[in-house]
Order: sequence, then structure tokens, then C-alpha cells
Amino acid sequence: MAVTIPSPDDLDGAWFTARLRDAGHDVTVRGVQYEPIGTGQVGRCFRYSLDYASEHGGGSRRSIP
Repeated sequence: MAVTIPSPDDLDGAWFTARLRDAGHDVTVRGVQYEPIGTGQVGRCFRYSLDYASEHGGGSRRSIP
């Protein structure tokens, strides 16, 4: 079975909102920014900063999915 790896731009507010809600968090992510981390020797890694629509309960403001 082929697996599609999303690009960094594919992981937007809607994507993070869906994943967090799947995990039981009642949050809405309205904005996402990302920056590369590491040197790229093993692969491409990014740190995502999340902007929530309102104060949230327990969701992280930063994530490395």
C-alpha cells in the first residue's frame, strides 16, 4: 500500500484541528506557521507553531507531527 507523505504546506489549521479533535481535544486551530529544524541529514523535519481560535485546554502551541 502506497503512503502519501504530506508537504509542510498541507498541514494547515484544518489538518491540525482534525487531528487534535480525533485525540479528544475540543479546539480549533486558525493559523499555522512552520520552520525547518535539523540539518536534513535524516529527513525533512519542521516545527509547527499553532494559533488557536480561543483559549484552549491542554493543546500545545508547538508541535512536531
